[in-house]
Amino acid sequence: MRNLILFTSLAGILLSVRAQPSTDAGSLFVPPVDIQMLLSANFGELRADHFHSGIDIKTRGRSGLPVYACADGYISRIAVTPNGFGKALYIAHPNGYTTVYAHLDSFMPGVEAWVRNEQYSRKSYAINLFPEPEQFPVTRGQQIGLSGNTGSSAGPHLHFEIRNSRNQNPIDPLPFFQEIEDDIRPVIQHIYLYPLTPGSTVQGRTEKKEIPVSGNKGRYSLNAPEPVPVSGTFGIGIEAIDYVNHSWNKCGTHSLEVKLDGRKIYAHRIGEFSFAETRYINSHIDYAERVTSGKNIQKTFLDPNNRLSIYENDIRHSGRITLTDTLVHTITIDITDSHENRSNLAFTVQNQERPGPVATSGRTHQTALFQWQNDNIYESQGFKIRVPAGALYDTLCFTYARTERIHGSFSRVHHIDRITTPAHDPFQIWIAPDSVPTGLENKMCVVHIDKEGEYQCAGGSWEGKYLTTRTRQFGKYTVLADTQPPVIEPVNIRHEKNMTRNADIRVKIKDDLSGIRTYHGYIDNRWALFEYDPKNDLLIYRFDPERVESDRWHELVLTVVDEKENFSVYHARFYW
Repeated sequence: MRNLILFTSLAGILLSVRAQPSTDAGSLFVPPVDIQMLLSANFGELRADHFHSGIDIKTRGRSGLPVYACADGYISRIAVTPNGFGKALYIAHPNGYTTVYAHLDSFMPGVEAWVRNEQYSRKSYAINLFPEPEQFPVTRGQQIGLSGNTGSSAGPHLHFEIRNSRNQNPIDPLPFFQEIEDDIRPVIQHIYLYPLTPGSTVQGRTEKKEIPVSGNKGRYSLNAPEPVPVSGTFGIGIEAIDYVNHSWNKCGTHSLEVKLDGRKIYAHRIGEFSFAETRYINSHIDYAERVTSGKNIQKTFLDPNNRLSIYENDIRHSGRITLTDTLVHTITIDITDSHENRSNLAFTVQNQERPGPVATSGRTHQTALFQWQNDNIYESQGFKIRVPAGALYDTLCFTYARTERIHGSFSRVHHIDRITTPAHDPFQIWIAPDSVPTGLENKMCVVHIDKEGEYQCAGGSWEGKYLTTRTRQFGKYTVLADTQPPVIEPVNIRHEKNMTRNADIRVKIKDDLSGIRTYHGYIDNRWALFEYDPKNDLLIYRFDPERVESDRWHELVLTVVDEKENFSVYHARFYW
């Protein structure tokens, strides 16, 4: 009974949203690999539109390493997708956690066979399965698959997660594995000071100011004269990275705290979050800076519609600093990683009572004021937009302009605010083409023009004279017609080829605008399982002697359809 009480107490501590797992957490799981656990990415890293929900374990730059169950349990979910996690296993454990193993090359034989049968039954490579608890039980240390590079992986590795089984929230795995060594302090690279209200300044200017820092062994200072002159209300942004032992990869930090004259005005800790809130990262960071320069700057002041749960509740609406005297004030910043390695930066600021002439920058023209808590509608000639309540993080001084058509377009170019403005939820736009040639009505699509001038199809359906779509991306839009079919490029097959020395059939597929909607491969008039790897534009069929008879001629028919129903068909007769 005493052991039961102790275990229950420990589980309660570990499942607490904000509590850090105790040192006993390391005994709950064994490593998912039998090589040294070296990381290429850690939990909570700042990614495009999301926080990283696990750790990325290096697999020596290759696929095919054994992957093991971290504890007793059962396979509760099996997912196969062309993007995202690729091939992934989810194991539910009696200790209240679920572990996730993603980007796998293959599953253990019993699971692999069952998944393949389900894929053939449903005629779909992408599949999402939920086995019964008794179907695939696993034991601690049992091999469950091989590591790989499937899905949206940028290179061979194992993406590993620990989740709270009750709500599927991802939890920082590092406290559970003492095998991962880390005694390296976070590196503070730059700080940024942001004037936040009209007339506020930093060093006499109204735009944000980047200030370099220097230091080592966890102690940093500004590479700029102090005290920094400020006026009005300002906030702080921090650019920082972390490393773990035996790895050159840049990782993310775990917690951040800001104090003004010793009083805490901001704090966050990324130990757990929900997938429903992960997109709020675009409010947590300086989104405009990420879009323009790729830098990840964590803001220590909150937008009114930032719903992240990582902040300390009693300072949720803090982080905005207003100095009401001319004294010198000290700001201290503490940053830690998951192993509690700590770095510190201290600097001083002073209020400018009479800043003199203020140099201004930023928006010079406002079309409309969009309140984040309201539905917002704006209309102009040939254009409409509706931004629903809650789609913005803060009130937006919305701007709109219209310029002439570009080559091949069927409408003018609509400049819908700026590409640097983040949106949490989709908003709807309507664009009326100037003209539509007969027969091309169903080929029209709304196109976003990115900062490099590349076209990205945003969909589009007709509502009267308008082509409409929902998007989360502000910026430049126009209307184009997609009349080109997808391109099919054989890689290792050709008509009348002897394929007996090949283990698979490989074909590249591409589409230049609307994107690939579906593909179907048939061998001898029977559906064949082609695995899709979008990052390499690649389809792979692995020869299956249970479904394709050997030592005979076969007929392959591959059809690829894009989002505007343009299609291409590839035929080949081959011997296998």
